[in-house]
Amino acid sequence: MRDIKSQRRGSNVISGKAPAVRLAGISLTRKRKYWMIGSLMMCVGVVVLLFGMLAGIAMGIQHDFTLGPAHAHLNLVGGVLLFLFGLYYRLVPAAGRMLLAKIQGWLHIIGGVLFPAGVAAVLLEGPAFEAAPIVGSLMVVAAMALFTVVVFRTSRA
Repeated sequence: MRDIKSQRRGSNVISGKAPAVRLAGISLTRKRKYWMIGSLMMCVGVVVLLFGMLAGIAMGIQHDFTLGPAHAHLNLVGGVLLFLFGLYYRLVPAAGRMLLAKIQGWLHIIGGVLFPAGVAAVLLEGPAFEAAPIVGSLMVVAAMALFTVVVFRTSRA
């Protein structure tokens, strides 16, 4: 006789698979290799946008707009672009399943944060930190190039 709990919908006891644990659309199951980079990008994008908006409000309250360029790049590159890329991967699931999409997503997440953080460091501390925005911007450009390849490979035009 089977255990009643194993007959519940969604239970993987019969198949022998570990139950799937999901966090922001990402499967954390060891046996499953598919995870949704689009969901992760959208979640990170809105968190970055929230942080960027709060930073903008803080600058306005203090009447100190020294970090304006960093704020703009954080919101646009780290927030808006990241969310739009994630949205595309959610709307075109075949694109989101590509290894190239996962590489592009992580490259943009890291570069999209490093670039504005580096701009802020240069504005506050001087040219000794110029390597950070350079590396971050190159990562973002590389991620954009990868996204272009993904779009052309998955478009139905």
